[in-house]
Amino acid sequence: MPAIGKKLHHKVARFYLKAWDKEGRDAEHAQVFCLQEGEIRTSNLKNVAAENHFYRLRELSESDVKFIREVAMADSPE
Repeated sequence: MPAIGKKLHHKVARFYLKAWDKEGRDAEHAQVFCLQEGEIRTSNLKNVAAENHFYRLRELSESDVKFIREVAMADSPE
């Protein structure tokens, strides 16, 4: 059976985010202030700047292929 990677991927490494913890805790226990739905809340770093399956590859749609052809390949020297 193939190995399954992590589900939750951070867009910004927790190492960098922990600098905003006012108590100076380690990345595992650090909390930061976040603006969510118009309210200021505290959140554990595990939930900040993270998204499930952020790095998962998805199949390109027809509009994606068209965009790539028009933008990336139109000016190529070949």
